[in-house]
Amino acid sequence: MATTMLRRIVMRVLFEKRIVQQFRKPFLCPYCHEEHETKEASPDRGIARELNMVIIVCYLCSWNGSYNDYLNHLKDMHANLECADCHEHFSTINLFEEHRQELCIHRSMPCGLPNCANSIKWYDMQAHYVTDQHQYSLIMIILQYISSNHDKSVITNRSNIIIRELMDIQENVNLVFSIYEILLKDSDRLKTELSQIEILLNQNSSETKKLEECNHENEKAKKELCDCKNCLEELLETTKRDIEEIPSLILDSDATVTLRFNYPNSSLFSLDSSKFRTSEYGYIFTISVRSTNEAEKWYLSIFLTLYNGEYSNLLSYPFSFPIHFVLWDQSNKQQHITYILKPDPNASAFMRPSNEKNEEFCIKNLCSLDAITDSKSAYVKDGVFFIRLFIDFFNVGENPFQSENYLNHNEFISSKSMLTE
Repeated sequence: MATTMLRRIVMRVLFEKRIVQQFRKPFLCPYCHEEHETKEASPDRGIARELNMVIIVCYLCSWNGSYNDYLNHLKDMHANLECADCHEHFSTINLFEEHRQELCIHRSMPCGLPNCANSIKWYDMQAHYVTDQHQYSLIMIILQYISSNHDKSVITNRSNIIIRELMDIQENVNLVFSIYEILLKDSDRLKTELSQIEILLNQNSSETKKLEECNHENEKAKKELCDCKNCLEELLETTKRDIEEIPSLILDSDATVTLRFNYPNSSLFSLDSSKFRTSEYGYIFTISVRSTNEAEKWYLSIFLTLYNGEYSNLLSYPFSFPIHFVLWDQSNKQQHITYILKPDPNASAFMRPSNEKNEEFCIKNLCSLDAITDSKSAYVKDGVFFIRLFIDFFNVGENPFQSENYLNHNEFISSKSMLTE
């Protein structure tokens, strides 16, 4: 092993020496033929540009033209110089010598070792270094070098340098191996994590499928709910239309109507009646019974509203017929509370409605609120009270509730019979 290492050392020294000598060889300029220590000369491009502007006449024939064309002409017509190794032709001696000395890969070169091959092809030089002839010549030089009285300190220093280099290489190798072991561990860990990730991905994939199925079911349920909602909306619209089509209350043959209200057991309330008509094609009204406060006292007030009906254009306005409001006494004592409204022809509440309805007309303070809030009230029975209306179309001045037929009739006195009605 020591012989092999020494052989490598000597080969390296000789090779470096040969390379240095080769680079220190003087350079011969192909134009002026002047020798230089290094190849520092380079063609002048300015001259080449100027030559391209000059018409040149061939010295070998009658051809003339530009400089570039002249070079091509020489190469095509007068390339008489042939490389003996690669058989490439050249028109000038300078190009030919440059090719032979530096460019031709088939040129022959000396080996550099004494007693070795005289000339070797340039492309065979690497293969020649491992031939038996070259190795034999190298060994002979080594033996001569060792047998001579050469200063061994040079070899020792060189050996120490090589040993240090080898130690550095060994440290680098150890470092690389330690890093390699870390990378191996990381690789194993990453493989484990990869397998876990694949498992999680499979689980997520299955869960995603389940979620998609649930989403599909939810979409189906949502669609069913939407259909149900649409059905309910249609049913609601139908119900609204049915409610609108429900015939309003119409005054009896004696021009009276009875309105029923549920008492809310509260001092603050507002109760609306259903619409009622004076006739099938007559005026449309509603009343609202509310609790009102004035001067720190509570009263029962009635608000009358005139509506715009489908036959309003056939009716005469302003509405001018007296209306009798009666809070009905359910105790058979006939102590009804009556208010007679004589419409003001100038009041907007009784003009022809231009919108759905006119503004309300307030009958303030019909009676004290105690009349219905008192636990012993004669006007409230079983949580119900009644307000009866009479519209005096013929200006008789007396409401039919005051006649003997009404006074002796118990149909409207009993709240039970009214509830049944």
